[in-house]
Amino acid sequence: MEGPLQRTVEENDSLLLVARAIDAKGDTVPDVEITWELLDVDSDSAPVGFSLDTQRGLISANSPGKGRVRPKVESFTPADYITVSVTAAPDSVMASGDLTIVVPSTETTSSKLEVLVYDLTTVPATAVPLSEKPVQFEVVVPDPDGAEAAGFFLMLSPQDSVLEETPHTVVVRTDEMGLARAFVRRIAGASLPDSAVVQADVSTAIGETVRGSPVRFLVIFENN
Repeated sequence: MEGPLQRTVEENDSLLLVARAIDAKGDTVPDVEITWELLDVDSDSAPVGFSLDTQRGLISANSPGKGRVRPKVESFTPADYITVSVTAAPDSVMASGDLTIVVPSTETTSSKLEVLVYDLTTVPATAVPLSEKPVQFEVVVPDPDGAEAAGFFLMLSPQDSVLEETPHTVVVRTDEMGLARAFVRRIAGASLPDSAVVQADVSTAIGETVRGSPVRFLVIFENN
């Protein structure tokens, strides 16, 4: 098997597993047929959450769950197996806190621009926070490539002070509470616009826009 023995895939997405046959010397054995088998049975109490194409090793995720998969070469079956975990796809995002952020003239860094990413389908009528989901924060007003935006940048932590290659776009993954946050930092001595608009975009693994996205924040810069 190639790659880690623990794999994660989001529901509605797919994952292709790869294996190769090797001999006792570690050389690849050509022209052998490798098939795949699922070691677990889907049930309400312990859902696997995916289907397996046994000829191709293709995982098609359909719901949160976990299952074990391993390849076979003729009569030989390895002892190791791959554990595939299917995580819930986000279906909602909302601001967690104020949508209007004021940066006082005495402060260098804004308060947090924070969103909550969650799922409403795994547990019906219950908002389940989702961790490790990417959220893109991006300056959309003023033009991030224009002179008006040159006096401030986005960052992942209030302690950051170095401009990245794309200073007006940051991508952060949600924490265990389903929260993702970014901050705006002004550059000392630089001119600033009166305000800026930062939006947070969330998509599923297959590129579908999540309900509530984008979340738009208005950042107001106070001047002396």
